[in-house]
Amino acid sequence: MPWREIERHPRRFSKPPKLRSTRDIRRLLLPRFPYSIIYEIRPKEILVAAVAHVSRRPNYWRSRLK
Repeated sequence: MPWREIERHPRRFSKPPKLRSTRDIRRLLLPRFPYSIIYEIRPKEILVAAVAHVSRRPNYWRSRLK
């Protein structure tokens, strides 16, 4: 399951392109579906900001990280 990979190795996945932030925000691209999981690594938790379609409404999730 993708969320288990995030739990085990949160820094394994890349940062979203063109994202300028001092926070540790990452994305996991799902292998079989055109979706990505956008999440932030915090000191004591991992916050999932969005499960986003990679082609539709790109970057709509950025407002959720503010």
